[in-house]
Amino acid sequence: AVYSNLANSAKEWLLEELKRIHQFEFASDNGSQIIFKGNPTLDEGAYKLKVAEESIKIEAGSSSGFTHACATLLQLIKVGDQPAS
Repeated sequence: AVYSNLANSAKEWLLEELKRIHQFEFASDNGSQIIFKGNPTLDEGAYKLKVAEESIKIEAGSSSGFTHACATLLQLIKVGDQPAS
């Protein structure tokens, strides 16, 4: 779910990279979700990233913050990790 227009390009990039690197396509009907939420108290480029079993929450106050958060998320995914079924 995207609650900030600042996250649109970062979200698209994340989905493209998940498919390209990990051959993973995010299905919106599987109960898991990535939440992009604007947080104007964060500085330019800053972000908060919370990974839980059922969801991932990304907060940022700028488009670069969302992009940095998505890059970090991609780095946390190890090659060979399989999505939970």
